[in-house]
Amino acid sequence: MVGLALPWIVAQRLGASSAAVFGTVADGLPDGPIATLMKDFGARKDITLAAFGWELLATTDGPDFRPLL
Repeated sequence: MVGLALPWIVAQRLGASSAAVFGTVADGLPDGPIATLMKDFGARKDITLAAFGWELLATTDGPDFRPLL
């Protein structure tokens, strides 16, 4: 789940629907628990970087993420 938070946040920041993005990925997977997990996670509304142990950094190469210590 910690790793899924990053693409969820990136989709939101790009103006995409996280539910749609994760749903598209899930549709490409065989039916089963992983596809269900992707759809359920994408539909969540409570995802924040801090809640999943990440922070956003501004670097000379652009935005990046690092784990909170």
